[in-house]
Amino acid sequence: MEAISHTAAARPPSTDRAQLRAVIEMMLSSDLARASALPLHHAPESLSRSPAKLEILVNSMLVFLERGVNQVTVQDLLDAAGISRRTFYKYFRNKVDVLESLYKLAVDIMVVSYKASVGNARTVGEVAGCMPGVFFDYHHDLAPVIRMMQEEAIRTDSPLAPYRKAAMRTVAGVVNEEIRRITGRSIDPLIIHSLLWGMEGMSIEFLRGDADSVNDIAHARKVVSGIAEAALHKAVNDSSRE
Repeated sequence: MEAISHTAAARPPSTDRAQLRAVIEMMLSSDLARASALPLHHAPESLSRSPAKLEILVNSMLVFLERGVNQVTVQDLLDAAGISRRTFYKYFRNKVDVLESLYKLAVDIMVVSYKASVGNARTVGEVAGCMPGVFFDYHHDLAPVIRMMQEEAIRTDSPLAPYRKAAMRTVAGVVNEEIRRITGRSIDPLIIHSLLWGMEGMSIEFLRGDADSVNDIAHARKVVSGIAEAALHKAVNDSSRE
């Protein structure tokens, strides 16, 4: 079994099944997800046809948050979802497989939401303004969920690490695609990746308690958007001189 971090994230009262289910159902009801050419891990129809799998995912996240990944057993997941061991193994190999599936679903939601937002941009500045939303949009509603996922995925030996890298590549590709649509030019992907890595780091720091209010997040978004806009404009100008 692959290594998993020993960090447990405490679940505050504000994180409950209704919130988690709402996020998952947002993915299931997304017309963009159904029509998208993006490489999604979970087609909306696949979960719609598998209510038992959906129950496992929703309830397992709460168990992981309450007890920490390493303390959770498959039996804990069975009890939380109210399903049999036979049903569990119909969909998942083990608890790590459940965690991977949860993370891939979170990645799908992030990528589809970002694509919908940036697809309406008319300028490079608007593309830059959309970028912080990739990491900041869920801070208040699902902060403990996002924190656990990000801190786990950022470790190089985590089973979630490959999916994080793939998500970064996908988002960077979407950004470059929109810049090309607007300006007719592509830029160095490393510039976009560097911006995304910086935003991810800030997101993790905020989720650890360094942001005290909605105003802190709003201020961070404004600052990061300005940095991203300056960097993207320079990259576009540099590409025009090549």
